[in-house]
Amino acid sequence: GTAVMLDVKSATGNFFYSTGVSEHLDSKIDIAAMDALIRALSDDSGVYLIARLPALRDRMYGLNNVNDGVFDTRGAYLYRDDGGCYWLNPGSEGTLSYLTQIITELKDLGFDEVLLYDFCFPETTNILVRGGSQAELLTNAANVLLAACATERFAVSFEKTEEFTMPEG
Repeated sequence: GTAVMLDVKSATGNFFYSTGVSEHLDSKIDIAAMDALIRALSDDSGVYLIARLPALRDRMYGLNNVNDGVFDTRGAYLYRDDGGCYWLNPGSEGTLSYLTQIITELKDLGFDEVLLYDFCFPETTNILVRGGSQAELLTNAANVLLAACATERFAVSFEKTEEFTMPEG
């Protein structure tokens, strides 16, 4: 078969397809055309369809769910990177629920795999993370997402940019 990877969401929090998880759709994208492309590719048995999305960088979710974010040590506010995006805490139940909803929705749309990139913390010393060490939080989050979403016929993958223990499977 042929592997096809589609970006389905931006770090700004805008989705590129019709979603029930958020009302934030990218106005620059033809959502109907993207939905049709997803349907056509998921119906083709010769295609292995991969959805790619930022895991822990999301401006809109962070803005609306402050308690699920990573805080900046220089003030009482969320850490925002140079791209204007907030970073989410993988140890937060809200963050994990949000990611689980997205992954489940993509699985139901016919994707064979979801690749979570930016599955890391921002590269800075100016963050405060609650709930454990960064490596522990990432390892636990990866295990939770795999247990909740992965099956023998559906893969959840992680782009690893820092040290944490990758789950088996």
